[in-house]
Amino acid sequence: MTLSRLIDNQNDFSGHLAHPDGFYGQVVSRYADMTFETVNQWTIDLMVLQPGDSVLEIGFGSGRAIQAMAAIPSIGSVVGIDNSALMVQQAATLNEQAIAAGKVRLLEADVRQLPDFGQKFDKIAAMNTSMYWPAGQMESILAALRSRLKPGGSLFITFQRLFERYERGEQTPEIMGYAKAMQKAGYVSVDGTVQTITDKRAAIAEGRFICIAVHGVNPAFALS
Repeated sequence: MTLSRLIDNQNDFSGHLAHPDGFYGQVVSRYADMTFETVNQWTIDLMVLQPGDSVLEIGFGSGRAIQAMAAIPSIGSVVGIDNSALMVQQAATLNEQAIAAGKVRLLEADVRQLPDFGQKFDKIAAMNTSMYWPAGQMESILAALRSRLKPGGSLFITFQRLFERYERGEQTPEIMGYAKAMQKAGYVSVDGTVQTITDKRAAIAEGRFICIAVHGVNPAFALS
């Protein structure tokens, strides 16, 4: 099966994106590297990482966003979890030096069963992965992530959509759904951000993806 045929078969393609495995897991990983580069960098910029910040990425894939964050000289530490052994292996190879230096730690784990990291984080990011979280567990997952944040720390959920669909307003309820779930999970200052597009006509004509973020803050008081 070619990549184009795999993409056409949405169930198989989504399954490999959610849990890359075997040969097609490697194919999908390469596709994700090309497609997700923009949202990864946009998310890193949006987080405004500060000197000494500790960061957790949920679903790091091949580890390119981990690599970009670890390359920031002032960053404290970067931890990542992914439910795919294949992705952990690929990301570990890509970030071998940073891991050896103690700057990066990668774990095979599922967001539905977060491990004990032995630390809390200033920032948590989920880049193009939240759509694979079970809808019925969204609030509990968000609450569990909040418990891994330091007081005042922030969670960033980012994803991509075709600009034409978003321009017509079809994705607005999706953003509101994330925001409402985050508020119910105890986050404050929940807000949505959309990537600025200068030439809207060109974006629509080219079928361009637009980056969307929902982010919220862990209250600066003791967690319940």
